[in-house]
Amino acid sequence: MLPILPPLFILVAHLAASRFPPHVSRFPPHVSRFTLHVSRFPSHVSRFPSHVSRFTSHASRLVLPLLLTWYFIGTLRLAPHYLAYFNELAGGPDGGWRYLADSNTDWGQGYKDLARFQRERGLGRVRLSAFIFYDPAIYGVDYEPLTPMGGDTPPIFPSRFNPPPGDYVISATTLDGIPLADPEMYDWFRRREPDARIAHVLFYYRVPAPDPAPTWVAQCTVPMTPLTPEAAAEGFGRSDLRMPAFDCTRSWLYPDGGRSAGWYVLPRERALEADPFLRQRLAPARLSFEQKVPRAIPPFAIFTWSPTVVAPPEEPGELRAASGEGPTAQVAARALRIVAPVPLEGPLTFLGYEVAQEGRTVTLVTYWRVTERPDRPFSLMAHLLGADGRPVAVGDGLGIAWDQLQPGDLLVERHRLPLPPEAPAGSYRLQTGAYWLDTMERWPILEEGESLGDRLLLATVEVPPR
Repeated sequence: MLPILPPLFILVAHLAASRFPPHVSRFPPHVSRFTLHVSRFPSHVSRFPSHVSRFTSHASRLVLPLLLTWYFIGTLRLAPHYLAYFNELAGGPDGGWRYLADSNTDWGQGYKDLARFQRERGLGRVRLSAFIFYDPAIYGVDYEPLTPMGGDTPPIFPSRFNPPPGDYVISATTLDGIPLADPEMYDWFRRREPDARIAHVLFYYRVPAPDPAPTWVAQCTVPMTPLTPEAAAEGFGRSDLRMPAFDCTRSWLYPDGGRSAGWYVLPRERALEADPFLRQRLAPARLSFEQKVPRAIPPFAIFTWSPTVVAPPEEPGELRAASGEGPTAQVAARALRIVAPVPLEGPLTFLGYEVAQEGRTVTLVTYWRVTERPDRPFSLMAHLLGADGRPVAVGDGLGIAWDQLQPGDLLVERHRLPLPPEAPAGSYRLQTGAYWLDTMERWPILEEGESLGDRLLLATVEVPPR
């Protein structure tokens, strides 16, 4: 009945103040002043014009009964779980834990309901996390304790990035992080809608086995790789995952071309960036875990990747296989027009490209499929050619270690090409390709096994003056 007392107090105060003068009141002085201010509010309405006063007077007489009715109905609907009361502005009894947890929500009042829930659903043992000081088994709950409960539970929930299949019941208190060694350890569950809410304070999750099973964890290395192999094995509960790492400000790797399940792990500052390159790559993924506070591991975010067809873009302009040197227009005139995909005499096939421009900076994004495991270092070429055929801007590079690539991977490379201040406005031609770093030898462009050239001429861009 606790939630009913505040409105009753206000109602009694209103009636008392309207029937007795202030000096008759037997309330303490500070209570009398409060009740009089609350109860005499309608009297201030008389200072307004008559038509406004009449309207507001009628309205004020209706407001209190309506609010009390709303309050009583909202409270009675909770029966018998009054301790979980929160009004609708706080999200109701199912959402108030996000504002107040600890003893404001779960006082251990829901474990009879949990035992009944287990019987009705035919559930076996559940994995239970709660902050209580008695054994729920006394109410018939069949459970395996999770931290912070007693027994041999570890201080940090194992496999917290990838909980094993099973039935979980997480109290609103521990879901909010109280009183855990790592308050964010149950963030995986926070990001899912529970399958059921028991007594409004115990959240039930049915965790199925992932299908298909994830096979990789790909991490961004800038400014630093978030998870060590040991931390990844502990957090994902597996030590057999492939773990490529790449500079996500320059490159993106789709292991197995995006056709297999896995996880991306990014430093949190990268995950929060509005960089269109990152937003586009992460769009099909789902944020599944986030650590916001620095601890033994710096803040990071985990995105779950489900098997997806990653389609390379359509070419925004020409694609020609070129060879030889000379003025750009002459080389392009004798170059053979081709269509992607374009195999190279190396471990990559060119799939397509995108071009973006901001002022005098051109960004080229190239797409490549890995056809075989590389056996030595290489780099990807990105040049902006002037009319004389010489590069005026160079953006060569590879944002992933060459020995981490495997056949079937899809590699996306971003090349930034800012024009130098002395470069004049006008037309410039993009070109790309690949070459071995030890010999600087370019990879020939192939068609049916025959070499067509050693570089790919792409679109022409117009660069404005400074």
